[in-house]
Amino acid sequence: MDRGKRRSFRMFAQAVKSAGLAAICLGTILSVAGCGAATLPSSKAHAYSAADIDARLVSAYNDFGFDLYRTTAAGQQAGKNAFMSPASVAIALSMTMNGAAGPTRDGMAQTLGLQGLTPDETNKAAHILQNVLRTADPSVQLSIANSIWARKELKFNPDFLATNKNYYGAVTESLDFAGSKAAATINKWVKKETKGRIDSIVDNKIDPQTIMFLLNAVYFKGDWTVPFEKSATRDRPFTLSNGTKASRSMMDRRGTFDYADMDGYAAVRLPYGNGNTGTIVLLPDEGMKLPALTDRLIGSEWLNLTGALQNRQGEVILPRFKLEYESILNEPLKALGMSAAFDRDKADFSGLLVPPPNAYIGEVKHKSFVQVDEKGTEAAAVTKVESKATSAPASSGFMMEMNRPFLFVIHERQTGTVLFIGSVYDPGL
Repeated sequence: MDRGKRRSFRMFAQAVKSAGLAAICLGTILSVAGCGAATLPSSKAHAYSAADIDARLVSAYNDFGFDLYRTTAAGQQAGKNAFMSPASVAIALSMTMNGAAGPTRDGMAQTLGLQGLTPDETNKAAHILQNVLRTADPSVQLSIANSIWARKELKFNPDFLATNKNYYGAVTESLDFAGSKAAATINKWVKKETKGRIDSIVDNKIDPQTIMFLLNAVYFKGDWTVPFEKSATRDRPFTLSNGTKASRSMMDRRGTFDYADMDGYAAVRLPYGNGNTGTIVLLPDEGMKLPALTDRLIGSEWLNLTGALQNRQGEVILPRFKLEYESILNEPLKALGMSAAFDRDKADFSGLLVPPPNAYIGEVKHKSFVQVDEKGTEAAAVTKVESKATSAPASSGFMMEMNRPFLFVIHERQTGTVLFIGSVYDPGL
């Protein structure tokens, strides 16, 4: 086939936002072989619980997320803050994988760690996981939304569209990509689903080779179960990755925390709402670089850490920070095993539409935003408050001061799902 007649399949991943945490993944999509409308779940809400979760999917998504984060961070500028929603990327790729066949699907399944699940098992597990996450804690906001935006002059596989609608709740709309309103329509959905924290994901002029956009949006807003008192916040020294010290606004709270002293690092969990959702902050020991700590979280280390957390008295000193991040994930995903999906000559998305044109992934883009303050992970104006230094905690307690680069992971405890991962090299940026 003439390469000029082929069409690209754009994938994007966008943003996580804490209290405004918003994540959007835009990607390719497809249909499930042998999965007709009769086997699809009802699009109506169903009361699932954590007991219905397929642990294989959660484990695969988490391992993929840490691996993707490690690979992406390794390719960026040293000492740069990073923030990502691996859950958002995983959901978008799961939808995309529905339209893949042969080596293309095999590579995507391997990258996501889903080789042991059939397409039907993957979709059902993702369907249940999203429903449970949305209702895990009524005292916080956690929404997950999916949408498909297709070039109107092309005919796509109806099973593919039905599968994504029923398993993922994807809103589907055909648009005139050559028209002036297409990008604005898509970006309006983005802004709505991220509560205004992300304005756009699609350029005003859509590439003429683009045939479809698939978006996944994750939005989270939560207040700390026990907030930090603003009167205890003051400027303290923070050691940057180059060894220099800078004055940064640091929050301070004493109390009871889930804490673990691990080999090479310490970790503390700060819960939101009723405690199901929380942030685990990981501080490497002096001399350990943050990338080395990130490398260790793949596999059993994350489970070992969450299992080692124990209730202890102590003091936590955490900087206020705001991160905005954007990354193209093509190369990290290729490195993890799904290069065929990006190859216009080798990609097989015959479950999406009957060629010609042939579909392939043009781009996976991820954008994120998070702001943390005394109230919680809430996108809001931050007020700096100076106060006297408190005395050190009693010798029986711990003291964990995030005064150098640290890692943080926002997760949901009932399902075990990692929602967001971030590295803070400088909270002042």
